[in-house]
Amino acid sequence: MNKYCVGIDIGTSSVKVLGFSGENRIFLKKSYKGDKPVDYLDIVKEIINELIEKTNNNVESIAFSSQTGTYVIDDKQIIKWNQDAGKKELDEILKTTGKNKFLNEIQMNHPALISYPLPRLLFIKKNYANAKNVCQLKDYLVKGLTGNYVTDYYTWRGLFNFKINDYSKTLLKKYNLEFNLPKVVSPDTVVGEYKGIKIVVGLNDFYSAVLGIGALKPGTYFDITGTSEHVGYISEKLSDTNISSPYLNNYVTYGVTQSSGPSIKMGFTVFPNGTTTLDILKNNPPIFLPYLNGERAPIYDLNARGLFFGINSDITDKEFYYSIYEGMTFSLYDIINNNNIKNIIVAGGAANFELLNSLKATLFNADILIPNETESSAYGAYLIAKYGLNISNISKEISYTKLEIPHNIETQQILLKRFELFKEIYKTNKNNFDLLKEVKLWVV
Repeated sequence: MNKYCVGIDIGTSSVKVLGFSGENRIFLKKSYKGDKPVDYLDIVKEIINELIEKTNNNVESIAFSSQTGTYVIDDKQIIKWNQDAGKKELDEILKTTGKNKFLNEIQMNHPALISYPLPRLLFIKKNYANAKNVCQLKDYLVKGLTGNYVTDYYTWRGLFNFKINDYSKTLLKKYNLEFNLPKVVSPDTVVGEYKGIKIVVGLNDFYSAVLGIGALKPGTYFDITGTSEHVGYISEKLSDTNISSPYLNNYVTYGVTQSSGPSIKMGFTVFPNGTTTLDILKNNPPIFLPYLNGERAPIYDLNARGLFFGINSDITDKEFYYSIYEGMTFSLYDIINNNNIKNIIVAGGAANFELLNSLKATLFNADILIPNETESSAYGAYLIAKYGLNISNISKEISYTKLEIPHNIETQQILLKRFELFKEIYKTNKNNFDLLKEVKLWVV
């Protein structure tokens, strides 16, 4: 029997293992038990031990896919990607470093995200006086398994200079950041072994997912669902809209929301008697702003919150449920407002949600393609564990199913009108969201 090649995806709430040996597929999942760095390492070791047992010790290689923006300080303390740490530092960086300097030093515009390396490192410098070693979560895990302190260049986008193949010395010096950062290598580098298994450094979860769904050529559009949702496309040139950065031999341009996962959870929990079709539109459902915990793209507003607009006395769970999914889709359309898209590859945990796919197909007037493996981040890591960065071999493993969703132009026009109202509702309430943050409820 062929040995298993395996991808391990370090997500926000759980760790997933996906591996293949010929036609044999193995999938494992474990939730985290704590928030300390060692808790993450313990779960990874535990799930690798389970993998070894279930495959009869028949694993050749493991590559990682991991959340970025989660930083480990001196192997003891952790700042998660979704924590509110670095807003002042981000503002300072954007005010003191111009666009051209960023393009030269990191080959991208610096996004308005506090989880990128520069604002987080500057935050750590100001708030952790004795900090010496700073790495991201995947780097910490690889070190815990192999003893080697290494990372890949995609995980450190926003500080890595692809021209010199190293961290931007200019930006590190400018902000007096003197931390011991991990050595940077290619994502397909074998960095050591754990229990006789080759450990491949891998890459960040987003790039791993883009690779795992076969988004390899310019003009390919994608929507990767999950706790966060990434929507974008592959391009030959750097874009000055949204986030755009080097990806293989091209660029990836995209925006990422942080409200998709929480919105879906709310829909299931609060409005269990939902709907799966667009027919509910005839009931004039309310319009929903899905910014439950603040939002990244397209508005970059940490103070924004969820809002239903247009509730009437006849409303039921179905209208509320529909509105949540519509609001999520409007956020994506607000990032990539393009009606010339032929196909969108949809992957991730919500790839098979009928209502979401119908909304996306109708609003974008595009066909929805579902890849053969929807665990896209773990699958991308598996492909690296097996093929490295051999794009020709990777592309041969990926196929798609095209969903049979009719493109109703009349319904699209209704959605476009609701989308314009969706944007106005946010603009009208932006200041109110800021005021809401200042309102405190005192419980006696």
